Amino acid sequence: MSSLFLERRFWALCGAQNLGAFADNALRQATILAIFGAAAAGYGTADFSMPWGWGNYAGSIVSMGFTISILIFSPLSGQIADLVDRDILVRKLKFIELALMSYAALCFAIGNGPQLLFALFLMGTQSAFFSPVRTSLMPQYYRKEELTLANGVFNAVLFVAIVSGLGIGGALIQLEGGRIMISGLLVVVAALGALFATQCPPAKVDGKERLDLNLPVVGVRLFDLARLQSGVLYPMLGIGWFWMMNAASLAILPNVVRDNLEAGLGTINLCLAISALGAGLGSLVAGIIFGRFRDSLNFAGWAAGANAIAWLIAWAVLGDYRIPESGFASFANAPLILILLAAAMTNGMFVVPLMAALQSRAPNDVRAKIMGASNMTNGGLATLAALAIIPFLGTGLSPHHVFLIFAVMQAGLLFFMWKRKAAIREAARGEDEGLPNPLTEDIITPAFSESSK
Repeated sequence: MSSLFLERRFWALCGAQNLGAFADNALRQATILAIFGAAAAGYGTADFSMPWGWGNYAGSIVSMGFTISILIFSPLSGQIADLVDRDILVRKLKFIELALMSYAALCFAIGNGPQLLFALFLMGTQSAFFSPVRTSLMPQYYRKEELTLANGVFNAVLFVAIVSGLGIGGALIQLEGGRIMISGLLVVVAALGALFATQCPPAKVDGKERLDLNLPVVGVRLFDLARLQSGVLYPMLGIGWFWMMNAASLAILPNVVRDNLEAGLGTINLCLAISALGAGLGSLVAGIIFGRFRDSLNFAGWAAGANAIAWLIAWAVLGDYRIPESGFASFANAPLILILLAAAMTNGMFVVPLMAALQSRAPNDVRAKIMGASNMTNGGLATLAALAIIPFLGTGLSPHHVFLIFAVMQAGLLFFMWKRKAAIREAARGEDEGLPNPLTEDIITPAFSESSK
């Protein structure tokens, strides 16, 4: 099994995906810090300044730069992934990424904030097309007994790519001459990703259907297709919920650090990196302990409950918190770091069984379309979450109060899951008496109640 890692079907796709993830996150982190740092300046008076005070909402507008394009183009990307040979599609998309990263590098070099946001939108569009292709390629490249291992390693490498991209992008932009360093880094990494993509083995598709460019209608149709597949809808919605919570937390964190902690860009960079680190660690931990749960609904429920508690503690602590004189990264500040890490970890643990269920339940012939529907759901909910942060900040309330809203939302989700499980049990009793059970097909992750036995 270890020889898999030395084969082209593994390292070519893994390298292409994760170099792109590194560049995306370096670009996003550097953009947030650059725009947020210029928020106090008037438009046109400083590099990266934004009109209409947008700089104060850098976390939200940067998140929406990525996610709104995913929402718009996912109905099209799922279709294309089922029409064009996927290895060819990966290569074309990675060379498009190289061109877009070159444009983003130019925007950094000249310090143009609005153009940089447009570059982020274009990169989000490229990601919208790449994601369903990569997800659909994995069952083609890897046998059933290899798929779990391949997914685990992909996620682990992706975790390293995201955290290192955030950390390096955020650190470089604060250095003298850092934006030139960021520009060069983005182009070099994108070029390496395109080189890896050229080595992806052939992956043919039937491609018998016609392309439908009526995106709103296709979006509704894709969502309906996902709804009709056994056990697909609830994992898909659960993954979207994760994206929503993650987008909202990343959007509000810069304001929490500036207004509640009274700290600067370096601390914002650390907090955003801690959030990504926690989500990745949560995913890895979930992958290790998930199999011990007979029912994956229980696992997701425990994770949602723990996440609600973590956000509640964060809200209570941040009310009158001050960073110790020894600094944010000091041992004296460890309790706050651990709280933020726990909030991100438990959110990451919540999504893992849902992602695995969606992959395993989606039929092969429509898998890319269902992944497109999932991406559309993710982009829509993440965009709404990031957008909702803006009017909240306009109320004048302390930013940390959003964490209390997070806790209430997760508690509400837990209550919904508990009620649904009760309804499923009641329906199962009806089945024992010869009555039909309309709920068992839509249980959040039905596949794992069998695979974990």
